[in-house]
Amino acid sequence: MFWFWFVVALLAVALFALWPLVRAARAGLSQALITRSFYQERFDEVAAEAGDAEVRRELEDELGAVMLEELEQRQPGAPLGTAAARAPWFALALVWRAGGGVTYRGVADLDVLEVAGAEAVLTMDPADTASLDAWQRRLERRTRAKADDAKSWYLLGHVHLKREAYAAAAQAFASTSQLMPEDLTVKVYWLQTRYLAASGVLDDFGRSLALELIAARPDLPVVLEILALDAFAAARYDEAIRYLHRATNTTADMAQQTVFAAGIREMRKRWGGPAPVTVEVAASANMPPHGTIFVVARPVGGGMPYAVVRRPPLTLPFTVVLDDLVSMSETRLLSQAERFEVAVRLSASGQAMQAPGDWLWVSQALEAAGLPLRLQAQLSPPAE
Repeated sequence: MFWFWFVVALLAVALFALWPLVRAARAGLSQALITRSFYQERFDEVAAEAGDAEVRRELEDELGAVMLEELEQRQPGAPLGTAAARAPWFALALVWRAGGGVTYRGVADLDVLEVAGAEAVLTMDPADTASLDAWQRRLERRTRAKADDAKSWYLLGHVHLKREAYAAAAQAFASTSQLMPEDLTVKVYWLQTRYLAASGVLDDFGRSLALELIAARPDLPVVLEILALDAFAAARYDEAIRYLHRATNTTADMAQQTVFAAGIREMRKRWGGPAPVTVEVAASANMPPHGTIFVVARPVGGGMPYAVVRRPPLTLPFTVVLDDLVSMSETRLLSQAERFEVAVRLSASGQAMQAPGDWLWVSQALEAAGLPLRLQAQLSPPAE
């Protein structure tokens, strides 16, 4: 399309430059014809009026000499000579226009117009296959023509992901990540699509990529879930519980929290390890459907917790286990505490800090020597 309009513009320049020259040439030829016609009439008059042949020849010679002198001054070749003199400038104008067009074509990214509005694929319904096909063709042409267009690679990856073409999506996100190595979101999509393309198997590169992401951002539930499933598949149940517990504590999505909690219960059954403190949580009245329930093992009277579990209120009643697998950090383990207490709190805001209006239950002081323990915590609304 660019070259079509480029040729049209060149033709317009040529027409604009040539039209005055053509008009001048036509005007010069017309003037010469008028001059010849005028003198032809004078010759005819002389022939009719002069009776003496000698006198007629002298008059004709005189008229001929005058006509030739005038024609030499107004010869039709003069405008054409002027056109020839203007030819270098005309050629320069064409070369200038052509050079400008070629330079613009080389510098300007005109093909980007073909993928304008491609961001629509991010919210497009996967069932809209016709639109996805059209955008896929456009984005593939774009990435072939301009391999360093990270945005087009990224959007092409999403098109493949919506079409469940996971291997192609992984390749597209890999290209995006090479162009945008600091973008963690791109790497998360790359990890996900690699994992899906491998039918839920995490290879060494995928594992190193996941660990890199978690080191940079410990609060990525989807990455923690992939690591947990990988550990579960390898029967490393304690490691799987740790990862899935972290995923539960970092996601704000209650549906995800419920799924992760069910996964932790299943993994604990497979693991079969010790359960130092088991807490059965129930409520004495109907609880608000929103918020977060925190089950915490902490120093007596409060302080930095040893272990924290969070669950959505909709899962009540539920049972959780407090042990080193759900400790806050590897340097602050529940097994290292001699005395502690368990606090169960419903936070309507979902915040870890206690606030007025929270439902709260706190155990008596517990001794490490008395483990294992099984506690029954019943949450009640705050007193008016």
